[in-house]
Amino acid sequence: MDTIWHVGETLRGPITPSLYYGDALRVWLSGNEEFYEDAGKLDPCEDGDEIYVWGDKSGNDIDGDRNTSGPIYDEDGLNDLGIAVFTSDQLEFPADLITTGDTELWLFFVANWVGGSPGSDIFYYVQEADPACGFVLERFGGGYKFFCETTGGEKSITPATDTTVMQVLTLHAVEGGTNQMWINGVSVGTVNCGGTTWKKPGWGAARIMGYAGSNISVADFFVVTGSLTDTQRDWGINYQMTRYAIS
Repeated sequence: MDTIWHVGETLRGPITPSLYYGDALRVWLSGNEEFYEDAGKLDPCEDGDEIYVWGDKSGNDIDGDRNTSGPIYDEDGLNDLGIAVFTSDQLEFPADLITTGDTELWLFFVANWVGGSPGSDIFYYVQEADPACGFVLERFGGGYKFFCETTGGEKSITPATDTTVMQVLTLHAVEGGTNQMWINGVSVGTVNCGGTTWKKPGWGAARIMGYAGSNISVADFFVVTGSLTDTQRDWGINYQMTRYAIS
C-alpha cells in the first residue's frame, strides 16, 4: 500500500479512496466496516446478522439501506474481512448516489456470484427521468454483463469468465459515449451506448445493489465521478486487489 507523508512529521498509513480521490469520491462501502443490524446505525453486525445499513465511508452519507430484506454479514468472507452476501436481497441508495448531472462515472466493485438465477443483478441504476435511463451490471450466462438500453436497443459488454470467484470489476460509464469494463485490471470490452442518455424504458427510479433472484457477494464498492487518467483508474483497481488479496 502507498504511504502518507505529512510535512514536518512521519505519519504513516494506507492511502484510502477518500484520500486519493477527494471530492470526486461519491460513495465508498468498505469491507469489514460500517455494517449495522439496525436502521439507526447503533448496533454493528455480528457474523450471520442481517444487514440493515452498510455505511458510507466517503463522508457523503450515501448509505446502502435494506430494502424489504437485507444481505447477510459474513465476518470472514474475504481475506479475513467482512462482506455482504445477497440471496434475493437489496441495498438501496439515496438519489444523490448518482445525479442527473453526472455523465461520466467510475464504479469499482469487489464481487462474485454464488448461485441462483443466471441473470443475477449486482448493481443497477435508473434515473428518475422520462424516458428512464440507466445501466446494469449483472451475472448472465457464462460471465458478466454490463449493459445499457438505448433507443436502438440494448448495448452490452458480455465477457465470459468464472463468476464464482471474487474479482475486481471496474466500470466506466459514459452517458451517450463509450462504456468500458475491466476484470482484475484487464479490459474485457467496450460498447458505445449512443444517443444522449442511458435509457431503460418502463423502469422507475432506482439505485440498487442486488435484486430479486440475485445471489451475489460484495466486499467493496465505490463510485468516482468525472474523468480519470489511466493512473487514477489503476490506483482504484490496485487498492481493491491488494486489500482483498485478489490476483
